[in-house]
Amino acid sequence: MMRNVNCFNNSLTNSSLSYISILSNEISIESFQVNNHNYHNQEFWVKYYEIQFQDNYNENEITYIISQSYNIETIGGALSTTVTKFTFKNGLFSFIKTQGSQIFNINLKGDGIVSISDCTINHAHNQLITTYEQDGAFTISGKKSLLTLYLNNIILTDVLNKLSSSIFSIYPSSSKNNLELKNIIARDCFSLVDQILNFKLDSQTVLQNNVKIDNFTMIQSEKAFLAYVSSIGKVSLVERQKMFTDNAMMNFVRCKLILNDIKIEGIILSSIIKIMDSKQIKIANSKFTNIQTFYAINLVDVSQSNDMESKIHFSNITIQNLLDFKFSRINQQQNNYNYIQLNSSQCSLYTIQLINQKDLVSTFFEEFVSNSNQNGSLIKLKSITNLTQISFTKIMSFNNDCQNCWNGLLYLEIIDFQKALISELQCIMNSIKNYGCISAKSDKKIDSTIQIDNSIFISNKGQLGAGIFVQNSKFYLKNSILLNNTASQMGGGFYFSEGSQRFTPQKQEGYIYLGIAVQLKLILLSLL
Repeated sequence: MMRNVNCFNNSLTNSSLSYISILSNEISIESFQVNNHNYHNQEFWVKYYEIQFQDNYNENEITYIISQSYNIETIGGALSTTVTKFTFKNGLFSFIKTQGSQIFNINLKGDGIVSISDCTINHAHNQLITTYEQDGAFTISGKKSLLTLYLNNIILTDVLNKLSSSIFSIYPSSSKNNLELKNIIARDCFSLVDQILNFKLDSQTVLQNNVKIDNFTMIQSEKAFLAYVSSIGKVSLVERQKMFTDNAMMNFVRCKLILNDIKIEGIILSSIIKIMDSKQIKIANSKFTNIQTFYAINLVDVSQSNDMESKIHFSNITIQNLLDFKFSRINQQQNNYNYIQLNSSQCSLYTIQLINQKDLVSTFFEEFVSNSNQNGSLIKLKSITNLTQISFTKIMSFNNDCQNCWNGLLYLEIIDFQKALISELQCIMNSIKNYGCISAKSDKKIDSTIQIDNSIFISNKGQLGAGIFVQNSKFYLKNSILLNNTASQMGGGFYFSEGSQRFTPQKQEGYIYLGIAVQLKLILLSLL
């Protein structure tokens, strides 16, 4: 048992050890504060390391100087441990610089139980000028144990990494995993790859893997994002490929998943949520507002690539005010930054402009746009088996200017499915690059039916089927309204390609294009 632990103004160079390392069966810690680990002002380095500076530098510049002058190899900025049961409550961690695992590096054994609550983390950075993947602030490994993880009431600000998660690096057990994360707020916590969490599991244990995330908020400002881009240096081709390949803020494979009350706001670098081959998926009561994207991505990407029986349910989801991020709108002078190197022959420091930062940031966006594909949407769902049940209830898409939505807003890529229900969808005042509010496509005719009821599609602008586009699937529409939707090509209300005779409308109004006929105005007010 440890209580009232305080660590201030420490520096550890040329060593991968943590400041505190513990090997025990059970550890309980309460009230733990860490400030300024490898993150100091200029006077500290002059006093203790006898460095002669030629100028006055701010804290960010000092941090960069030291990282280039000394080897900051610390793994576990506050604590590293090997343990069976770890309990932690009430922590404050500020201004920490590490090689990896900015706060905790926890290796589990046996039952593998971790409970962490009431923590605040401010300004915790891994090395950013690097080509290596390093773990995030909370690194927890269950590779040699079972894994039960409970995280509650965590606040993070300016927690940074480059090629791996900035916040949670969780390595699952091969036997059984239970994760619960709740009441977490993250502000300006950036990473190029798997920004929040990557949790991928073995197919043999899918029934034993439960993940629940409740009340998670992430806010990302333009100013902080551009400062982050300036600090990571030039992004290589290999690093860009990592961003484009299987990347998301929250990335899950093969688990039973519940995501509730997820709130995301601001500029994003990748998909928000990506889920693959999971038996049960529930995403509810979530809001994605004022999102800015600068290349084509799927905000939420769910795919089932095997014949496993699965249930996928979206409920009470709001996506509004999305727009294209325009770098030209930003005051670029805010991002001028001088990289500084050590003159080792004279033990003094001088400034050298390695690359114009305005050009560096501009190049970052240009390269991503030029290398991105044209597969964007707000929500994408892919199903290949008739064992998949799909449900969307109370989905709102409002005032989104999605010029990277090449596949519509809600994109169903369907090879086969058992059941698909879309109910109480509201799609209002959206501008869409291609297709429209709903795009449901299959390469061949399938017998399963997509049912849409009690939904409204108003004042949307798209290309084909600004309201609804359906290809090669049975389609049942009931008690819905399509009004003032505009398509630049065909089908302001609906567009059907192939098998249009399989369409059953009930009580709706709008415009319909059947793929082979002229556009008709269709007003059907009859009941069943």
